[in-house]
Amino acid sequence: MQPSLQKTPATDTSPPSTSQESVCNDYNVCQHQETSKCIALRGDVENLDTPENPGNFLALLKLLAVPDCVLKSHLETPAMPCETQLSPQTQNELIEVMGKHIILKSILGDLNAATYYSILADEVTSHNKEHLAIFAWFVNEKKDVREEFLTFIKLERITGEKIAENILAFLKENNVPVTNMRGQGYDGASNMSSCTSGVQAWMKK
Repeated sequence: MQPSLQKTPATDTSPPSTSQESVCNDYNVCQHQETSKCIALRGDVENLDTPENPGNFLALLKLLAVPDCVLKSHLETPAMPCETQLSPQTQNELIEVMGKHIILKSILGDLNAATYYSILADEVTSHNKEHLAIFAWFVNEKKDVREEFLTFIKLERITGEKIAENILAFLKENNVPVTNMRGQGYDGASNMSSCTSGVQAWMKK
């Protein structure tokens, strides 16, 4: 089993080597190209040498390795075979890091620069579990109307009060002033739009 990115010893403060930076840059290129175009990462067999489908992530890495001798060396003869950082777990962690610390940070920066915004939210069910999709609607400095996805939140309960608490907690965690909210958008379900116990009612309290 390959170690995850989060299991790297916290005491190791040495700067990354040139080879590490090169490999990480190539990984980021692959992740960005695939996730931005909604291309699946995983394949039938997670192995670079398989004659079957290794998945788009590994296939693109192999392509990038053709002119990149550093990446090619890492893929063919890694210094530590158990730490190639090619596992599905690492791929998922890279997506999470890029999503939270790069993409979301950029969107929230634009949102706060716009000052006023509206919140849109809807419940979705996946594998018998309830999740809340949260979006923001705002006008940026170029006067363009933007509707941006912010996050999915797993819901333990789907009452209007609990959903409102989750939305407010997310905004607070990401330093988005609730006082600048100028609108709310939900579907017609009673727990979302009820004037007494729906999400919109709790958000106004």
